Amino acid sequence: MSRSRRFLGGLGFGYVYQAMVLLAGLWLTKFLIRNIGQHDYGLWVLGAQSIYYLGLMDLGVVALLPRAVAYETGRALTDGTPPNIAQILGESARVVLAQTPFVAIAAAGLWLASPPEWANLKWPLAGIMTVFVVMFPARILSATLDGLQDLSFLGKMQIATWIANMAIMVLLVSRGLGLASLAAGWAALQMIPAVCAYIRLRKRFPGALPDKLPTMTSREILRYFRRTLWLSVAQVAQSLLSNSDLMVVGLTMGPELAAVYSCSGKLVSALANQPQLLMNVASPAVAELRAMGDRTRMLTVSICLTRLMMSASGLVACVVLAANPRFVAWWVPNVAFGGLKLTFLLVAAMMLRHLNMTTAVALVCFGQERRISLTTLTDGAVTIVCCLIGIHFWGLSGAAVGSLTGVLLVSLPLNFMGLAAETGVSPWLILRSLAPWIWRFGLAAAIGQAVRVSGWMTTMPGFFACCAGVGAVYGALVLPMFFEEPLAQYTRPLIERLHAKLA
Repeated sequence: MSRSRRFLGGLGFGYVYQAMVLLAGLWLTKFLIRNIGQHDYGLWVLGAQSIYYLGLMDLGVVALLPRAVAYETGRALTDGTPPNIAQILGESARVVLAQTPFVAIAAAGLWLASPPEWANLKWPLAGIMTVFVVMFPARILSATLDGLQDLSFLGKMQIATWIANMAIMVLLVSRGLGLASLAAGWAALQMIPAVCAYIRLRKRFPGALPDKLPTMTSREILRYFRRTLWLSVAQVAQSLLSNSDLMVVGLTMGPELAAVYSCSGKLVSALANQPQLLMNVASPAVAELRAMGDRTRMLTVSICLTRLMMSASGLVACVVLAANPRFVAWWVPNVAFGGLKLTFLLVAAMMLRHLNMTTAVALVCFGQERRISLTTLTDGAVTIVCCLIGIHFWGLSGAAVGSLTGVLLVSLPLNFMGLAAETGVSPWLILRSLAPWIWRFGLAAAIGQAVRVSGWMTTMPGFFACCAGVGAVYGALVLPMFFEEPLAQYTRPLIERLHAKLA
C-alpha cells in the first residue's frame, strides 16, 4: 500500500474517531457536570492534566519508536534488505522496563503532593496512577503499529476503546460512584489498546515481536537515552503548551473557574484536533521520506501539509467564532460563558499554533529536531509566565493571552527563520505563499460574524443551519486552492481514480 493510501486510510478513521469524541464528548461533559457537579468536574480536568505531566517520565522513548520503525522501513526499501523491527522493539522494551520503577516513584510523589483542595479526587487519582504505572511499558505496542503505518487498524482500535470508555463512565456515574467512575473509564482507555495492539502485532506483523528482550548494559541504556534527548526536551516543552493555561487557571482561580474556562474553550480545543490529525497521521511518512533522502520531495510534502493544515484551521475558526457564544449557552446552561473576547483569543492562538506546527514538521524534514525542541521549550516557559501575568490583569482572558504571546514572540519567528535558512527563501516569501488562503479566510470569517449578530442562531434549527452555511461558504471559497499546485499533484489523481470507479 502506498504512503498516500495509508495516510488517507488513517486520516479517514481518525476523523471518524474525532467526530465521535466531539459529539458524544460534548454530551458527556454536560452529563458529568449535572451528575457530579461543576467543582468535581473541574477537579477531574485538573487531575487528568497532572497524569499528562507524569507521562514526561517516558523521556522520549515511545515518541522515538514510531520514527525509528518508519525510518528502518524506509531504509529497507532503499537497500532492498529486510527491516529489523524486532530488534528496535526489543531495545525499546528493555529501556522502558528500566524506566518503570522511576515512574512509580514519581507517581507516588505526585499523589502525595496533590493539594488539600483535591480531597475528592485523592483516591480515584491513586487508582489511575497505579494503572498508568502498570501499563507504562505496554505503550510501545501501539507506537510500533504507528511506525509500521497500520493506521486504519489504529483508527478502529481508538473508536472501539473510546466506546468502551464512555460506556463504563456513564454506567458507573449513573449508579452514583462519582469520580471513581471516571477513573475506571480512564483505566479501560489504557488497557484495551495494549491488548489489541499485541494481538495485531502477533497476527499481522509476527516478525516485529522479538522472541526475547536483548541484554543491554546500563551504558547502552544511557546511550539510548541520549538518542531520545531532544525528543524528551520536546515532550517537556509540549507539556508546557498543552492545557497549561487551564492548569494555571485551576491552581490560581479554583476548580469552578477552571470548569468555566474549559467549557468556554471546549469547542475550540475539540475542533482544533481535526487539523492536528493531518500532521499526526503524516509524521511516519515524513520520517520514511527523510530516510530515503529526497529533499525536494520533502519540501513539496511540507508545503502541501501547510496548506492543508491552514485550510482546515480556517474552517474551524470561522465556525467557532460564529457559534461559540450560543453553543456554550445551549450546551452547559449552568456554567457561565467566559466571554466573546476569550473566544477570539483562543481561536487566534489555535490558528497560530497550527501555522507553527506546519513549520515544525517542515524543519523535522530537514533534521532540525534540536532547534524545534529548544524553541518549543522556550515558548512553553514564556507561555506559562505570560499566563500568570495575564490572569492577574485580565482574569480568564489573560490565560489565552499567554498562549498567544508565546507563539508570537518565540515559535513563529524562530521557526520561520529556520525554515527560510533551510530552503534559501525569505520568511516573508513563505508567508506570502499563504496569501490566497488569507483573503479567503478573512472574507468567510466576516460573513460568519454577520451571521452571529443577525439573530438567526437563536433556535436550534437556525443554529445548525447557520453553522453549516458558514462552513459551506468557507469551503466554496477555499476549494479552488486544492486544484492548484502543489496540492494538485495529489488531488487530481484521487479525482481521476474516483471518476474511473464511478464510470
